[in-house]
Amino acid sequence: MPRYDSAVLNGTVVIPFVGAVRCDVGIRDGRIAALADSIASAEAEVVVDARERLVLPGGVDSHFHIGIYRDLATDASSETASALRGGVTTVLSYFRTGQNYLNKSGPYRTIFPEVVAATTGHAYTDFGYHIGVMTTEQLDEVDWLVGEQGVASFKYYMFYKGLNFTSDSTHGGAYTMAETYDLGHLYLLMREVTAAGLRYGRHASARAAGVSGWTCPGRAAGALRQASGCAARRSRAVRLLARRSVKDG
Repeated sequence: MPRYDSAVLNGTVVIPFVGAVRCDVGIRDGRIAALADSIASAEAEVVVDARERLVLPGGVDSHFHIGIYRDLATDASSETASALRGGVTTVLSYFRTGQNYLNKSGPYRTIFPEVVAATTGHAYTDFGYHIGVMTTEQLDEVDWLVGEQGVASFKYYMFYKGLNFTSDSTHGGAYTMAETYDLGHLYLLMREVTAAGLRYGRHASARAAGVSGWTCPGRAAGALRQASGCAARRSRAVRLLARRSVKDG
């Protein structure tokens, strides 16, 4: 029986923070099982010859909106298929209650399993969710979202203070389907998220990785590469603005 389900041979593997390395990649059960100088073709059921090609970790798209304007399951299928063609193997999609998405409000204990079920089996990539806590009742579910569901990031809008998404109405509450969405809500959200972080800490992050499907070391490396690149771009932008400010002054 072959040792690996598949193997990528003869390629140049790009490893974040290491560089380009000539090695073979062995994959088993959807995970990278080996980075070796040489893997024999007979050791894998499926062999991909990457001679004269670069082998990179899958990208992580951390800004995604599955189901914002269409049926969630339909959107999960088409949009993750498109992302995969571009080299993205993990998406982190935003979700909130209110208009758009599922067009309803209520407890996440009821709604979030519905969201996950609609995505599972339809997404072509691994996925995770970044959650908007919109109502007072949902504040009490932050601990459950982190500890039981593996949610590792939350969003607060500095925008919906009486306006809808297109700024053409003073009835923002009708859009968010939330009775109170103000800076007091932000304070309470930060308090709940901080408490959950202290309670679960590293274990919460590990669970989130499992729920999102971030099980492949190459994909994790892709996330690190993306974060490093963003930090470098921000640093360059700050330096550029500083130079312009000095010149303008």
